[in-house]
Amino acid sequence: MIKIAVFCSLFIFSFSINAIASEKEADFKTYKASCDSGDNYSCTIVGAMYMIGKGVTQSDEKAFSYYLKSCENEDLAACIALIAAIHEERGFKENLIPILRLGCDRENAEMCFVLGSAYLNGQDVEPDDNIAFNLLKKSCDGKNTYGCNGLATMYILGRGVKKDFNKASSLFKKSCKEKNGQGCYGLGQLYYHGIGVTKDIKNAQMLIKKACDLGDEHACESTQSK
Repeated sequence: MIKIAVFCSLFIFSFSINAIASEKEADFKTYKASCDSGDNYSCTIVGAMYMIGKGVTQSDEKAFSYYLKSCENEDLAACIALIAAIHEERGFKENLIPILRLGCDRENAEMCFVLGSAYLNGQDVEPDDNIAFNLLKKSCDGKNTYGCNGLATMYILGRGVKKDFNKASSLFKKSCKEKNGQGCYGLGQLYYHGIGVTKDIKNAQMLIKKACDLGDEHACESTQSK
């Protein structure tokens, strides 16, 4: 669920790049010439044009090459578009880790979250709880609520940090306040079991219902089973 939600937001960013490209159909040659002269933004637009087949014959391979060229030159929009394309499984097998690291280094909180999750779960990288913790904290500090949820979970499990249920509850509260269903569900569970907060079944039920209303499937399953 976490991964899907994060990539949905990346797709929105990617689609906005495609929308720009579709409006600039007549300027393909101009943008390609500018890209060839070293302009990263133009390379990203050219990549998008190839991706959606506007003003040029559609080609996933060429789109990927232009996105990668821009991303390697630290164009964040290209990195995000590249991740979205890889996640859509359009024939790209590139390892996401270097791309995610580049985006996180450029203060993209979503990429920090996905990278932190990769280190936490050992996806395409050796698991490292300390690195995961720092990346999720950076994501949460950057106002990514999924990063806050991941950080709360680490405090609950004591992975990469000493167990601290009070901090976990505070992080879930922060996430829930920003209308993150997963955060509301996590907080509801803490109230239901009296972990890190005073046990309050009524408040727990309200939070779980709110989580369901916000689209959290686990919360909806929980309310239906009672």
